[in-house]
Amino acid sequence: GVQTCALPISPINPDEVDFERVLTGAALDSSKDYYVHRFYKGEGFSLDMEARDVTLSVHTTADHLAELIELATVWNGPMSISIFAPGADAAFTDDAIDGMRLCWPVLRDTVNFHLIYPKEKPANMSTAGSFAYLPCKDITRRLMTYKSVTQTDFAAGSNGNYQMSNSIMYPHNLMRNVARQGVLTEFVISIDLGMIPSPNLRRSFVKFAAKNSLFMSNQTAQSSILQKSKRSIYVIPIFEIRSEIEPFTSKAALVSAVEIKNARPFMSETCWFCQKATDYERWEKLSDNSGSHSITGSATNYDVDVAYFWGVYVDFDKSLFRLDSLFKNLDQKTPF
Repeated sequence: GVQTCALPISPINPDEVDFERVLTGAALDSSKDYYVHRFYKGEGFSLDMEARDVTLSVHTTADHLAELIELATVWNGPMSISIFAPGADAAFTDDAIDGMRLCWPVLRDTVNFHLIYPKEKPANMSTAGSFAYLPCKDITRRLMTYKSVTQTDFAAGSNGNYQMSNSIMYPHNLMRNVARQGVLTEFVISIDLGMIPSPNLRRSFVKFAAKNSLFMSNQTAQSSILQKSKRSIYVIPIFEIRSEIEPFTSKAALVSAVEIKNARPFMSETCWFCQKATDYERWEKLSDNSGSHSITGSATNYDVDVAYFWGVYVDFDKSLFRLDSLFKNLDQKTPF
């Protein structure tokens, strides 16, 4: 007969084992230090998608996802969002995407998400599914109160770099590049989360680009104009307003607020030279031909030279340049 041999098996106590569900299918970035899931939880592309448009490119962490709701509502157009989600943040982000799409359809219709996390701190999906069957008010509460694994005090490291005190480095340039690479329109505006664009910014820029034959898909565009547009960036004046003030819908109201110190140019108190090249005074004095002083009117456009140091937020052809991902804290870009 056939003899069998029973091997001794030690019993496993589930309470003593740390089970983790992980994500698969990610690609490593060029540094081999980060995993990237492009178009995470993608649901295909809308038939209404138009290349002759401008996409809002943003990067963030799991504890700031609630801010995307207002941003997507105001922008009401294509957005590409890269989310830094190490460890358990990935599970929360997975749930948050489903919850936001359910409660705020604009996020389902217009936003593409990209997930990024360090190879040394991979995604832990063990708690995914915690948003199931929650009403929208509870989803909002969780988005507002979530504490990310990266949400700790910031401190200057021994090398002088600004980093999170739990040593999880936030790869700023990689985050920006991934968001930009997810753009499917001809132009992109790259901003930081927490900034709110003027309600008519997207519509006004598309109108401006079409009028000036800046779109590649414009068959009547002259090649010289297209080549110039590919070497040009369109600077967006940014203002800080007092927290109790509602956002402005007209340039006249904004200029008046600046005069009475209810608004000021971005970073004017902390880094005045960062925005000097924008020439805010010149912008404030210009109005469109109708006299309505619209915030994004065509007559508010003027040429300025590139400055060596310019902390600027711009609208540009998505193929124009990329940032060097090896720099994690500084906006080091590839030369034009």
